Amino acid sequence: RSLLTGLGARAAGPARAAGALRILALTDIAAGAGAVGAMRMAAAEFGGGRIGRAIEIVSADAGGDAARATSLVERWIDEDDVTAVVVLADGPVAAAAQAVCAARRRVILICGPTSVELTAKGCSAASFMWTGDDRAIGRTLAAVLGAMALRACWVVPGAATARAVVVRAVLAEQGIAEEGGGAAILCDGAAVASGEPSIAARLDIAEIIALGPAAVGRLVVSPYSWASTAGLAWARRFVERAGRAPEIADIGAYEAVRHLLGAVAATASADGAALARQMRFMPVESPFTRGAQIGADGQVRRPMHVLRVTPPAARAAGWDMFTPAHTVLADTAVPPAPCRVG
Repeated sequence: RSLLTGLGARAAGPARAAGALRILALTDIAAGAGAVGAMRMAAAEFGGGRIGRAIEIVSADAGGDAARATSLVERWIDEDDVTAVVVLADGPVAAAAQAVCAARRRVILICGPTSVELTAKGCSAASFMWTGDDRAIGRTLAAVLGAMALRACWVVPGAATARAVVVRAVLAEQGIAEEGGGAAILCDGAAVASGEPSIAARLDIAEIIALGPAAVGRLVVSPYSWASTAGLAWARRFVERAGRAPEIADIGAYEAVRHLLGAVAATASADGAALARQMRFMPVESPFTRGAQIGADGQVRRPMHVLRVTPPAARAAGWDMFTPAHTVLADTAVPPAPCRVG
């Protein structure tokens, strides 16, 4: 079947390979095409021959509805034997998918959402928050403000009110006061007309393009930087495929699928519990991450980066909008958090 009636569209394409190892991308189909393509890049680079079966990337769109997400993930697992779910959609969809995967002991790789609820009460042994939660973002912001000798800021929630609550709490823990002046901490991509420096907790490529000149000079928190030779080479391959620079979720989906497939090869198994144990045991290796461990809360202990949006005339390539500005070490960026790992 190519549609789940009333539940959202499945990925169209050739007939599914018998016995294939299937990985589901739960995303907005229109906005998430880049991440699905990145997952397929990881599958192609890994090669099905290393696990003795084909690797199939499939996708579904829950339309932002938690109940729909629950039904979709249940059916993909129960009827199509999906080994893992990569979540790119934010909000209640992520929590719903996480609950289904915990109940069915399947691996879930959260590569877009940043809610601390997913790394606290929602996390489980097979749940992985791949690109950092809002607390990790807050600690990165605090470290960067300290490096800039700024002890005051003002938090602009925008639409990301839950993120603003966490960021404010973390900044207060680190002794940074929220006042009317100082750096502007943007919890989403909203523009701020101010002469003070501004730092965005997250800023997508599309938002940078939409902001135009207002984005130039802005600092952006990111778990990834493609300043290395390997990272730049991968980014160029992605640009050839997608026609734009990779977003955080694109790189996260690529790296997470790569790590998952390494665990499949190491265990010769698709069992969720066995894969989760192996994934936590193996260091994360990719063009962007070297030797990072996965903590008890399912977060990858990697350095966090702060990138500066460069003016168009200074860009080495038209798609490369960033230059590295700061790096925050992993133990500062991501604190330990309790999680059910049994």
